[in-house]
Amino acid sequence: MANLFDQSYPWGSMRNIMFNNIWATVVSEETLREAVKFPELYPGEERQCVSICGIPDHPVESITLSNLHFIYPGGGTSEDAANLNAPELEDLYPEYFMWGVLPAYGMYSRHAKALAMSNVRFELRSEDARPAVVCDDVEDLDICGLRADLSPEADSLIKMRNTRQASLESCRQLGDVSQPAPLTSEF
Repeated sequence: MANLFDQSYPWGSMRNIMFNNIWATVVSEETLREAVKFPELYPGEERQCVSICGIPDHPVESITLSNLHFIYPGGGTSEDAANLNAPELEDLYPEYFMWGVLPAYGMYSRHAKALAMSNVRFELRSEDARPAVVCDDVEDLDICGLRADLSPEADSLIKMRNTRQASLESCRQLGDVSQPAPLTSEF
């Protein structure tokens, strides 16, 4: 595939953004299909999550998520959870659905620096085999006060790869903890 990016034009950046005091309910695939009046969705429009993604050597920086409460429909499969090597697609205009179904049900972050989550709650209306949070190539990660549902099929609450300088504090799964999964895992 030919490089569509004009190398003479500098890369942009995204930094110093705060998302605060948001309560949201993500609609189910069926509701989304009815609302958009199209029989087919773009791959990735179903089983959505928050995505904070830069590109290699150009991370998004200083992103803060605080006081969030999201309710997700669930339905993610073990195949969705295994989608850990999505293509970079740095030459394309960024769209939330461009990588297909992401491997997290709550938040997926790749190529980020100074990412902070505080007092975040992710709930599921039905089971989902994906972890709540997946971080790949994240530097200076701070998660404090994460509360998230975890289905029995999920292997961990938080999954990390190539994540450096991470601090996890007061994170726990919601609901039945008689068979708790590990808090974190690496892939």
